[in-house]
Amino acid sequence: MKSVCPSISKTALLLTILLINGCGSSVKQGDIAADQALTASILNLKLISSIGPIVADGISIIEPDGIVVSKFGDIFLSDKGRNSVLRFSSDLKFYAGEGGMGVFQGGFNRPAGLACDAALNLYVADSGNKRIQILDRNLRYARSIDSYYDDKGESVSFVNPEGLTLDSEGSLWIADDDRVLRLDPFYKLQLELSYNVPGGIGIGRAVDVAVSSNDKIAVADFDNGRVAVLSIYGGRISDFRVEAPSSVVWDNTGVLWVAQKDRRMITAFDIYGNPLFAYSDESPGSRPARLAVDSRGRLLITDSGLRKIMLFEIIRGSGDSRIR
Repeated sequence: MKSVCPSISKTALLLTILLINGCGSSVKQGDIAADQALTASILNLKLISSIGPIVADGISIIEPDGIVVSKFGDIFLSDKGRNSVLRFSSDLKFYAGEGGMGVFQGGFNRPAGLACDAALNLYVADSGNKRIQILDRNLRYARSIDSYYDDKGESVSFVNPEGLTLDSEGSLWIADDDRVLRLDPFYKLQLELSYNVPGGIGIGRAVDVAVSSNDKIAVADFDNGRVAVLSIYGGRISDFRVEAPSSVVWDNTGVLWVAQKDRRMITAFDIYGNPLFAYSDESPGSRPARLAVDSRGRLLITDSGLRKIMLFEIIRGSGDSRIR
């Protein structure tokens, strides 16, 4: 993963991002000091460790996708090619893997996004099977959900769940095709973001959703080429252009990181869509798929082209981190 910042001016970098990524805030850009602790510039990413394609004897990563870190440091990976979920230690030591192609309990069909709750349960977006599966930290099957209850109490099936996150109130957010859903712990609809909701935000195809430490929600809308930032009650904070975003994650300073698998780019933004830093991996075949941040503020990247998980330290310096 190579930084694009040190070799060109900030002005040139911003123009490059705007031209290549289509980035630009659609809201008024104001003072963000009250919203974020952006007191340190992002200078670089330092590779700490990586694993893949081979992770153990006879076990290889085939098509890594979703990644999440539990509060105890366990790293979980969904592998679309293996139709499995893998567990690693905080230093990327392989522990276990479970799954297999199928509709049986604990079987998967193209598993995508992951989320962990406070009780260390693992939520898996089993996209091909149109359901959410819940496993314990040892990857043992607990239960599955293929529908939710709408505001009329009627059961509604999932369409294509791809991204998951949990907010501080215990609500589950699901990026499900052309809508984003917020469900309470009993899987009753609290909020829907879609073209079907009057006055709501229209979604082309939601592929990922992430929540910050102060409950800001980011949605990666692949088809509409944008990222939307919202409150947990659906209030719009910002909406900015990012061509074909594949993943979103907040770091522990309130910076939003966005992956663009088809563009081989990872870009950091403030809450209003101002680009702060950008990276690209020049390795042949690299395709950064999804992102996660651990409790130490380190960035994890799954690369579906290189068939790896990579762990980076975010190097910061003093001063305003916005690219001008």
